[in-house]
Amino acid sequence: MDISIAKEVSLNENRVALTPAAVRTLVRFGHNVNIETNAGVAAGFTDEMFSNVGAKIVFSKDEAFKRCKLLLKIFPPSLEEFQLLTENQIVFSYLYLAAAREEGINILRE
Repeated sequence: MDISIAKEVSLNENRVALTPAAVRTLVRFGHNVNIETNAGVAAGFTDEMFSNVGAKIVFSKDEAFKRCKLLLKIFPPSLEEFQLLTENQIVFSYLYLAAAREEGINILRE
């Protein structure tokens, strides 16, 4: 499966959806893992650490979203990120639908 890890855009969010060790496991099982450049820096993980375990570093959010069937994030997609989602794409993140903006929910429905 093609998997992408997006860089978090929420204020004061320092986490990344997967560690290099978790990426290594996915790659060993035959998955393709893309990670947006600098997605792990705030959590103490460099691009080099991810590429050393088999991840492909992508240099834009758009590229990260387009290259995957499964998108991994901590926080829900922002309104701008919702626009990048494609039909039948799987998003694995917290969604907080009760607090979500109506525009985001409408994009998901489409």
